[in-house]
Parts: sequence; C-alpha cells; structure tokens
Amino acid sequence: MTTLQELEEYNRLATQSPSIDNTAAKAKAEAEAASRKQFQETMFGTKRRDDWNKKQEIWQQHCALIDQDPRNFNFWRVTFPTSIWAKDPVTGNDRQPGDIDLAEFRLEDISIQAYLDIHGEGAPSGLPAGTDVTGIVDAEKAKAIRERAGLEWDIQEVRVRKLRSDREAWLIQALDPWRWNNGKVDHELIDRIEKSTMPTRASAGTAAIFGQAKPTGGALGEGIDDLLARAIQFDNGAGSDRSLAYALAVMFRNNPSFQSRLFMLGQSLQDENIQALYAYQVLYGAFARDRRQFDRLAPIHVPEWIRYGTQEQLERNLQAELERNQVA
Repeated sequence: MTTLQELEEYNRLATQSPSIDNTAAKAKAEAEAASRKQFQETMFGTKRRDDWNKKQEIWQQHCALIDQDPRNFNFWRVTFPTSIWAKDPVTGNDRQPGDIDLAEFRLEDISIQAYLDIHGEGAPSGLPAGTDVTGIVDAEKAKAIRERAGLEWDIQEVRVRKLRSDREAWLIQALDPWRWNNGKVDHELIDRIEKSTMPTRASAGTAAIFGQAKPTGGALGEGIDDLLARAIQFDNGAGSDRSLAYALAVMFRNNPSFQSRLFMLGQSLQDENIQALYAYQVLYGAFARDRRQFDRLAPIHVPEWIRYGTQEQLERNLQAELERNQVA
C-alpha cells in the first residue's frame, strides 16, 4: 500500500519543471521549431522568399538582355576581352579586334545564324547546323538554309585566308632588306647568316638531297646572336641601313627559337616594321600559342557561366552600381 510519503514524492516529480540536464530533448525541440519556421518562411511569402524571387527576376532579365545580342552566342566575341588576342604583343596594352579578328568572328556568326534559323531561338549547342532536324523544321527548308549559309561561309573563309596572306605579304614587303642596296639581293650577307646557324638533321637531309642547306627553321647558334648584336650596335638610330636586321627578321620569322630575338630586335631599334611582324606572328602566325579553329556551320558552344557570368557577380555589379549612384 502506498504511503503518504510516496504520494508526496510522486506529486513533486509530476509538477516539477523539466530537468536542465535533458539537453537532447531540448535540442530536438529547437530543431523542430527551426524546421517549422523555415517551412513557413519558404511557403508563405516571407521577406526572405520575396528577396530571393526578386534576385531571380533580375537574373532572368539579365540573361534575356544578353541573349538579345547575337554576338553573345559567339565564343570568340564573348571571350575576346580576356583572351590572348585582347593584348598587343609588343606593348601589352589592350587592343580592339582588328580586320582579321572581325573576319574570323564573321565565320562563327554565319554558323550561329544558320543554327538559329534551323533549330530556333536559343544558345547554340555546338552541334552542326546539319544535325537531324526531323520534327523541328521542314527538311527542305533546313536544306535551303544550310546551302545558303554554306556558300556564305565558304566565301568568308576565302576572305579570311586572303586577309592573312595579304597582311603577311605587306609585312614582308615593308621589311625588304635590299632597299638600301638598290634592290639587289646581297648574297654575301645571306651566306653569312646561313653559315651562322647550326645545322640540324632536317637541314642535313635537305643538303643531301638538294645540295644546299637552308637551316633557317632549325636550331639557332651563337652566330645568330653575334649578327643581332652587330645589327643593333652599328645602327645609328636613323634607320639609314637596316639590311642585316631586316634580313634576319625575314629569314627567321617562322622559327620559334627566334621569337624572343625578334622581339628584342624590334624593341632595341624601335622599328615599327619589325614590331608589326612580331605582333602578327604572335597573334596569327608561327608564334601563336592559341589559334581560332572553326568547323563549317558548327558553332562553338558558349557555356552559360561565360556568356552570362555568375549570379554572384551580377549581384556584386548591381550593388556597386547602387553605391555609385548613392542609392544604397
């Protein structure tokens, strides 16, 4: 039988507050409360959700604005400000796209337009314009688009090749080393330059077959540096006779081992013609570390993070704009 003392103890236990040592139960209750609060904030239009929707709306408007300009579907146009073509190889300063750049951009633009005409609006996926379009557009219409765009692409490709060849020919003509010799080739000077180079296996094979070595594409020896020093040392600064410097520049313009020497020669003499040749070779010629490659009517896919940027960057730009206008 329950005693009076036991009944009093049961009553005390039933009415006392929860133990402060019951941390597990407290943590569980707090987690459940936080979960309910988060659910309510997400589902019932709280300020946090309104702010998130506003950011998403701004992001969608930003993407739509980017997509309005077809040039933003072109990988080469979008990345130009940060690519190797954006810097002048001689001065290191920012440069705008030149005529060769614009002509190459046009190649990609033709492919993009053909893709959009066939597959509809949207970012180019990188698939060729000739991809199976069954159920997307009429096959005869797609064929007509491809034929028209293909002809335009071929014509533009010829223009690009002609621009490149004309530019190189103009540079070589500007570097004519025999202008100071009444237009006559100085064979003695050429022999001196060729003898100063180191013969390679390729040049030895050429000599065995044709009886004359032309090692201007092989390894370069100390003799070349001696000739370079002579060309710089005896130049009077007025450019009255740069036969040796120009001959070296022309003969070794396609030799990667001569790249740093060509740059040094142009800088030492402050010769615009040599500097122009160096810039051309670095951007488009033998010294180019990267080259634009185009497939006929197959646009290059531009990842969204390149075309649009990241949302975090967009938000930073918006905040900076507000601060500049003293709104925030």
